[in-house]
Amino acid sequence: MSERALRLILEWLDLHREELKIAWEKAASGNDPGKIEPLK
Repeated sequence: MSERALRLILEWLDLHREELKIAWEKAASGNDPGKIEPLK
């Protein structure tokens, strides 16, 4: 993975950390995790 790609992924992660946690909990419970906006 390129350094640029990794930076973009980490930026997106910082912006959506709480949404990811909620989506993970929903998926772990067998529910649809929903969508999270992409990095723009």
